[in-house]
Amino acid sequence: MKTYEEYKDSGVEWIGEIPAHWDVKPLRRLVREHSGYGFPVNLQGDKYGTVPFLKVSDFSSTNRLIKSSTNYVSEKTIKIRNWKKVPAGSLVTAKIGEALRKNHRNILAVNSLIDNNCIAFEPIGLDLFFCYYMHRIIDFDWFVNPGAVPSISVSKYKSLKVSLPPLSEQTAIAEFLDGKTAKIDSLVEIKQRQIELLKERKQILIQNAVTKGLDPNAPMKDSGVEWIGEIPAHWEVKKFRYLFDCCKGLAISKENLQDKGVPCVNYGEIHSKYAFELDSNIYQLKSVSCDYLKTSKNSLLNFGDFIFADTSEDLEGSGNFAYLNCKYQVFAGYHTVIARPKFDAGQRYTAYFFESLSYRGQMRQQVKGVKVFSITQAILKGTQIVRPPLSEQIKITEFLDEQSQKIDTAISIKEEQIEKLNEYKTVLINAAVTGKIKVAQTPTPRNVEVTV
Repeated sequence: MKTYEEYKDSGVEWIGEIPAHWDVKPLRRLVREHSGYGFPVNLQGDKYGTVPFLKVSDFSSTNRLIKSSTNYVSEKTIKIRNWKKVPAGSLVTAKIGEALRKNHRNILAVNSLIDNNCIAFEPIGLDLFFCYYMHRIIDFDWFVNPGAVPSISVSKYKSLKVSLPPLSEQTAIAEFLDGKTAKIDSLVEIKQRQIELLKERKQILIQNAVTKGLDPNAPMKDSGVEWIGEIPAHWEVKKFRYLFDCCKGLAISKENLQDKGVPCVNYGEIHSKYAFELDSNIYQLKSVSCDYLKTSKNSLLNFGDFIFADTSEDLEGSGNFAYLNCKYQVFAGYHTVIARPKFDAGQRYTAYFFESLSYRGQMRQQVKGVKVFSITQAILKGTQIVRPPLSEQIKITEFLDEQSQKIDTAISIKEEQIEKLNEYKTVLINAAVTGKIKVAQTPTPRNVEVTV
């Protein structure tokens, strides 16, 4: 790509050199700050509401414009409360938490209100979409308040200096990035769909293997369980309660976790990191005090034990589990249910069965919840498990291990490609916004709905 004919030192370390005719200005001269309001529960669900009242959960890293919200308030309420709307065309972000860390920045398409965990910046003399891209490269970690939970320091934000081209160049740069990032996003979307198809293929392989076996000519019979359907005639169906004993994980909180002691796995890690199997030789776990070995041995996992997350934020995650595939001591932590096999055989086949739609369907049919879905020992004990002879379990496990490895490798390659595409997009945005590459000055009008 082309570069500018002449550069100068910006005087800002993270920006470096900029084109000679560009300026450097602090953000306080380029944006107007808008704070949010507390949103009382009694006002949520206002039936006369027409004005969006945005919360952090309304922001995303995928949609640039925010046109609607999950909450609205009426003009009458706004007048009574003396609230000030944030004008359309302002950039909004979370003030605190993971949404801030994950760089969720959005543009208001309509005049809106924002929650007090949000903040908005109205561009002054800036191209709106150049401002958007400029904020995509601003790493809020540079000026957050110290602590485990990131948060914006508005004073540090306003003092941050950015490179600033003339307005016509801002528009051209934004238009250039619109086209380039759209192509990158399209490629990412294709690869994400390919990953979903690979996951679906893996799910079908597991489902067929654990309920139909590997012999297509085997005589079949009705399992008597709606979610399972027909199974080979010589297989059995057993209730969970006859195969497992259940107990609870440690009644602890995050504050009880430490760097040294006995490794401990909690429900969040089952959902996000260590689904299916857990080997403490490979995965790094936080620990609990060794004192629990004296007081809570019943919550200590043995090789081959299963650990279920007892709550999930969505129905799809109901039934998420891991089984301990190592002989080191590991505790089951908060919000977990331990399932100990009564018979020392076929744990890995059973793990694959727990992954199947036949089992997850039974689970989802019984769990209850709206925002949080809970799994009880009673629900687990009432589920049905298909049991082939041990020799067939071994063959099915070997088959699924081999096929799963191939699919997981293909998924990893796609994920790496997505990561590289996103890295390229970030580098491209940074290069264009800081003048490291020269963009042709032929901007075209955008077809974007922003109601000011």
